[in-house]
Amino acid sequence: MTQDFNGSSSHSAPPLVGACGYADLLIALSTVQNNASGAITDREIALAEVLGFFPKSDKQKLDDDTSDKLVRPQKLSRAVKFIVTDSANVFRPYHLVAIESLQSNEEWQTQGQQSKESGKLTHADMDAWDAQYPVPKAIPIVPWTRLWPRLRQAVACRHTGGIDFNRLTDCVARGIAVRQLPRLNRLAWPNPLTVVLDFSERLTPYWDDWHWLRKNLQNSLHQQAQFYRLQGVPQKQLQRLINGKPEAKFIDWPDLTAGSTLLLASDLGMVDAAHPWPRDCWQSKLNDYKSQGVQVVVLAPVSARHLQSTLVNAAKTVRVSPDSSLRPLARMRTDNDSVSVDKPENYSGRDTLLAMLSVATKVETALLRDLRRCLPDDIQDAGIEGEVWCHQHLDTSALACAVSPYAVNEWRDAFQQLPETLQQRALDCLRNWHAQLPQAIHHEETLLWCYLTDNQGNSNETAHIDKARDFFVRVTNSLKEKQLSASNSAARDLQIQLAGRHLQWVSPVLAKQESYIGDLSVAVADANPERSALGLPEGINPITWLKALPVQTPQKLKLVQQADLSLSLISNFMPETADLGTVPLVDVELDRPAVLWSWDENGVSPNYQIWHWQTAPLDNAPALPSVLSMQEGSGKPPSVLSLYNGRQHLRFKPLSKPAWASEFGQDNYGLYADLEYKGITQRFRWINPGTFLMGSPENEPERFNDELQHPVTLNQGYWLADSTCTQALWLAVMGKNPSRFKDDLNN
Repeated sequence: MTQDFNGSSSHSAPPLVGACGYADLLIALSTVQNNASGAITDREIALAEVLGFFPKSDKQKLDDDTSDKLVRPQKLSRAVKFIVTDSANVFRPYHLVAIESLQSNEEWQTQGQQSKESGKLTHADMDAWDAQYPVPKAIPIVPWTRLWPRLRQAVACRHTGGIDFNRLTDCVARGIAVRQLPRLNRLAWPNPLTVVLDFSERLTPYWDDWHWLRKNLQNSLHQQAQFYRLQGVPQKQLQRLINGKPEAKFIDWPDLTAGSTLLLASDLGMVDAAHPWPRDCWQSKLNDYKSQGVQVVVLAPVSARHLQSTLVNAAKTVRVSPDSSLRPLARMRTDNDSVSVDKPENYSGRDTLLAMLSVATKVETALLRDLRRCLPDDIQDAGIEGEVWCHQHLDTSALACAVSPYAVNEWRDAFQQLPETLQQRALDCLRNWHAQLPQAIHHEETLLWCYLTDNQGNSNETAHIDKARDFFVRVTNSLKEKQLSASNSAARDLQIQLAGRHLQWVSPVLAKQESYIGDLSVAVADANPERSALGLPEGINPITWLKALPVQTPQKLKLVQQADLSLSLISNFMPETADLGTVPLVDVELDRPAVLWSWDENGVSPNYQIWHWQTAPLDNAPALPSVLSMQEGSGKPPSVLSLYNGRQHLRFKPLSKPAWASEFGQDNYGLYADLEYKGITQRFRWINPGTFLMGSPENEPERFNDELQHPVTLNQGYWLADSTCTQALWLAVMGKNPSRFKDDLNN
């Protein structure tokens, strides 16, 4: 570590091999290298002791001044002694300090829920909820009969045609001299018309509208229009669309000359206020076209509050929404001609739509539009769709979206505050669009809606609730099945995935309402223990969950601390043959395949994690903190370790040196502390709290009638001398030796 440390000393042996990993060594090296002063700090002293180094004596320092001989650490022993210095960061071992008995053996061994009478999943359960229901048609953003004439006026070029005989006749009748024959003004579509459709992710709700626009323009203009697909910012290349299908290769933007027209379907990045970079890219692109004399007509599916003046003024912008006139927007005022980036306000329509989405398992873009059309005040504002799609609480894909699990409870609370009519319209939309999807989606949405709206007793919904509950009970029973055929085994992974996702999505609402939730979570954990490493879904009581696990033959196990500070359960632990650094902590009896553990904070309920001790990999087991993981200067380990095996709650705390001990440590037999008095040392062992049988069995010889066997629980641990009192200790304390045999004071 430093020149003032070495590995051989009259102090104790160094810590056990394996107690420090590569990361610990790197932290130790960094600690020393970052110490510019060269003075030895308390943290360096702590690190040195953990690694097996201790301060040199004055004699060793003198020897080093006259010799270059390398001093090597002494041979490792099976004991770790903890020499307490003034450093607050010296590692203190964890030990069992308290056991709280919560249930009797009879109560605990009562098995949880059994399989219901609903049976198991069948092929019919995989069918659609209502396959006969007609699929609704997606609603365009605006009717084509409205858009076509306005689009023609915005895009078409004006040119002079034949003689305007009506105007000529009127001039002659009025006696007005005709110096030039009046001509007709006619509108003509540019030939060719270049159309770029923006398929960026933020515009996913409008992708169907872009396909609809392309199809109608192609039918009207035939070969006169050329279509291109853009994904991302305008600095990216395009894909040519042939009959609606993009070509594989990417090409540069087409060269447009002065007087040409470009029709662009895009929001120009205005709908996503949180990310200004796309807006800046579009601003640069539009300025380039403006300087080249190219007329750009933008069809922007945005709300009026999304509009940015510099972008609107750089092109002929048409706001595409039912509440728009579909005419090019007038020039907007700017302050000092600077870019104005006004973030959209917290809009009530957006929040209402997000609340409605919180009930849905998935929301397709067509369903999103239908839900938006349910809004009482914002039915005509199509820009809300894009605003919701870009919201930070939404998880999106190319096909559908859903409210993020971490935020869904907030929006479900908002859904409960919506008017009943709006809640009912949300359910109607879900059933219309999801009628032909797998019935698991219908059942899930039914249960969520009914409990969020307090409609469990609604006679119209009773049959739906019963079918939904029976469906997920069948899922539970199928996962509990042990003997699987080849076909059932192949479907098991899909069932586990379905059940696991269902639990995460509905447990916060249904865990305390529907008993099948607890049974299903147990079945998922039993079928795939690795999923439990992620923790239980919100709302599920971990203690109730543990009790419902399948009962196994009770096993007596030893909870031990490995050299790397991880915990493990061993059935046949022998201190004499245990690996170096393996330390016993407590004996436990388990009849479930999992236990619960947590780091407890003062006054805070434990946040239990699951430890599948039979099947889970070691990295899912709890691990004790090392000295290098402590906060510098705190001198305290992170927390108290709690272990719950169903019947008992065990608490482990870091051990501090008893005030009466001259030295304390840890070996393969556990913790010890040495009491020194007048040069005589008596070793004490830490006795863990626990339960044992007191008394004698009835068949024991010379047994008295009052020696009835009964269990006794010691809730607190204590120190006990590891041997009877020696004559030497007696003599040191009492001053005289009354023994009849005094040949050896160790007797």
